Amino acid sequence: MPLKNAPKRNIASAIDLLEQDYDSVVGGVRFTELPIKQIQPYHDHRFHLYEGQRLEDMVESIQQHGVLNPVIVLRLNESNYEMLSGHNRLHAAQLVGLTVIPALVKEGLTEDEALAYVIETNLIQRSFTDMKPSEQAAVLQLRFSKLTCQGRRNDILRELHILETGEDSSNSTCALIEHKLKTRDKVGEEYGLAHASVARLLRLNELIEPFREMVDKGILPLYAAVDLSYLPKEAQQWVLEASQTLHYPLNMKNVKVFREQPELTRDLVYGLIQGAQAQNKPAVPMRKISVPKQTYERYFKDKSEEEVQSVLEQALQAWYERETE
Repeated sequence: MPLKNAPKRNIASAIDLLEQDYDSVVGGVRFTELPIKQIQPYHDHRFHLYEGQRLEDMVESIQQHGVLNPVIVLRLNESNYEMLSGHNRLHAAQLVGLTVIPALVKEGLTEDEALAYVIETNLIQRSFTDMKPSEQAAVLQLRFSKLTCQGRRNDILRELHILETGEDSSNSTCALIEHKLKTRDKVGEEYGLAHASVARLLRLNELIEPFREMVDKGILPLYAAVDLSYLPKEAQQWVLEASQTLHYPLNMKNVKVFREQPELTRDLVYGLIQGAQAQNKPAVPMRKISVPKQTYERYFKDKSEEEVQSVLEQALQAWYERETE
């Protein structure tokens, strides 16, 4: 999506390029204008929407020129669509007050192909290093999918490149985006990550959405998140609920106890947290009380420490009983 002061492009030129070779474009292509209210977000959208200056620039561009690059949607039924490429454009268009948006309607995509549109669009717009951990995890997941080794991914990238620039780069695109990478070491080399870092990021894909969000915000440490990722989704939900209810920090030390259990139940999760809190509860510090020297000499001069404590307890008990009569 062009930012402010960008020259106005002709949408038709990009559409013409795509329609010249209709059969090579995954799922076909049909250009239309759709009511914004009929488009819903991608069902597993992992990427954060623009905020701040970047969002303001996009809003200003749409105010001046309209939506220059059509969004890409997947048809769900006769009147409903799922967004694949263009979540930020649609959000900005809504802020401007638009009710319709230009769109390319896709049909018959596999789950991997639909996910490729979502992920590759974000890689075009942002670098891998600028992404949050859960977004990086989604990118790596695609790299290990079956689609990575298929020519269809090249077709998807070609289509996105045409929509972004209005130019066909069939010859150069394949050389730039051919990532037939099967090992973590090769993927790590591509993104500047160690083998272990790739493995840890991939585990984030097994987390429930609230935990992924906590990792992105720095609330949940990465290593603790990896341990939680080995729990069934239902057990993760129990841990999230119990930790919030009992104010239990989910650090690396605290979450290991859940993974060590052969089987978790909701009651066991609560019990483990409560047991850990009781064990770690600091002891009530002892306070020393001073008495005047004359009082000590009069009542406790020849008594041991235990005898002094006993006398004080009996005296205090008698005093409180008298006060409550």
